[in-house]
Amino acid sequence: MVSIAIDPRTGVIEYVNAGHPPALVFDELGVCRALGSGENPALGLTPCSFSAQTDRISPGEALLLYTDGLTELKDGTGEMLGGDRLAANFARIYKALRGGTIEQAGQQLTGMLDAYRGDEFPEDDRAFLLARRSL
Repeated sequence: MVSIAIDPRTGVIEYVNAGHPPALVFDELGVCRALGSGENPALGLTPCSFSAQTDRISPGEALLLYTDGLTELKDGTGEMLGGDRLAANFARIYKALRGGTIEQAGQQLTGMLDAYRGDEFPEDDRAFLLARRSL
């Protein structure tokens, strides 16, 4: 589970990550950074309190939150997409779309995931959320 609050005026985000892959932030040049994932256990494993972290998203940066179904997506040979390949592919998409909409970036990401999977039956969910801070 990831819970996130964004102040659109300042770009300050406060988030809690409880067992999901780290959210990724991309600038318009395709440079990617991962938000910290902290030391929180996966939600529901044990009674505990969770610690929040803060960061900042600059104008023009995109935020990608995703489930592990994306990184564990397999191609025809059984090779998983993985976090590094996901980040590299979306960085290329986002850089190429400078001036495009975040909806277009999401459509291209969906197309890339479909192409990677090919005819393989998905074994897990495939959910992501994209947001971009306006200039």
